[in-house]
Amino acid sequence: VVTYIIAMGVILSISFSLITIAPRYMPAAEVGMIMPLETVLGSLIAWYIIKEEPTMNALIGGSIVIVTLFLHSWYSTNQAHKLEKI
Repeated sequence: VVTYIIAMGVILSISFSLITIAPRYMPAAEVGMIMPLETVLGSLIAWYIIKEEPTMNALIGGSIVIVTLFLHSWYSTNQAHKLEKI
């Protein structure tokens, strides 16, 4: 139990530090698009580590977030390639 508490403190500190630093290296709009992954990945990590099974609604919502971010990334990449060809 103590190990989990220490690990949570370390992980939380690192994650907030990275969230603070991220807008320096990428546009704030993209950071805002990536932020919902924190919730999805947190649920998956809780499922894996402490066997806290997510509800069906959580799985559906997480899938929607991941698919949306994938499609946004794919669309942005295609737009960038089209602009390079011009």
